[in-house]
Amino acid sequence: MLVHAGSGGVGTAAIQVAGHLGARVVATASTEEKRRFCLELGADEAYGYDEFAGAVRPDLVVDPVGGDLFAASVAILSPLGTLVSIGYAGGWWQELNPALLVGRNVGVQGFYLGRLMARRPDVVAEAARELLDLWSSGSVRPIVGAEYPLAQAADAHRLIEERKHVGKVVLLP
Repeated sequence: MLVHAGSGGVGTAAIQVAGHLGARVVATASTEEKRRFCLELGADEAYGYDEFAGAVRPDLVVDPVGGDLFAASVAILSPLGTLVSIGYAGGWWQELNPALLVGRNVGVQGFYLGRLMARRPDVVAEAARELLDLWSSGSVRPIVGAEYPLAQAADAHRLIEERKHVGKVVLLP
């Protein structure tokens, strides 16, 4: 499994859950410090965004980044592999010709929690129960990299925009 932005909020959760399930996890992150963090969290390997394409042939990619990484990730999927596109923090997705999927026997799955909550709350509730069980057992832990009072929301946004955070950045009332 390849997890892009492995040091971010989605990435840290994905690394932990995949590791708990016994997957071999490869993460990407922008700096050496963030890559070390991914390894400490349980990733088996970690690469920069310009290094992963030649190093891994994943069955599953979790991608909250989008942009250029989206196309690069589709290109390296193993046969019958799936890319789960969660976001576009790195830019809008590139157009994708279905022939690329059919010819390589790969798939792309989109995931948008807001719409899933509205249309399939039963699925979200079950997944939330499973995650809470993992948290209660100590198998996964939320990673909060920084906390800011609500009055300093601009500072929290700046930290995220400068890509200097790990885990989630939380605003406190």
